[in-house]
Amino acid sequence: PLIYRQDFPEDWRFLICVPDIKKGLSGEQEQKAFQQLEPPNADTVARASRVVLMQMIPAIIEEDIDLFGSAITKLDTIFGDYWTEIQGGTYSHPRIEECVSHLLATGAYGAGQSSWGPVLYGLVNGENQAKRLLHSMKKFLNDGENTGKAYLSHADNRGAYITDVVT
Repeated sequence: PLIYRQDFPEDWRFLICVPDIKKGLSGEQEQKAFQQLEPPNADTVARASRVVLMQMIPAIIEEDIDLFGSAITKLDTIFGDYWTEIQGGTYSHPRIEECVSHLLATGAYGAGQSSWGPVLYGLVNGENQAKRLLHSMKKFLNDGENTGKAYLSHADNRGAYITDVVT
């Protein structure tokens, strides 16, 4: 059941980055990985729950991008640490860790790896910061030794909807 839903502030943007590295787990490989993992312990579940309930939700309600960014970074680290056994570290590739660190160092409010990678994201505020960090990240991703792409996006505030019904 849906516990909570609220629109994201219109000025919040997500910088989506895709370094040209090996794709993370998906499909059957992902299913096997989840089967190998022990269920998260009570402490991990409690820490993740506290971040969501005490930081993320209040941050959206109060439109506090600092708190929300800190919370998504923290939550991503909690999950990444849980998946260390499968992906070899908090992130599935050293380049993702470099990119997350770069995003945070250059002004993103929060950052993390999407699923098993290679996609990662950073939270920014407003069009000016978004464009500045997009330019910075494109340069960082394509530094002569590495390549990758970066895009800007925003939250889809309309919620779930059905486009086709097959009977």
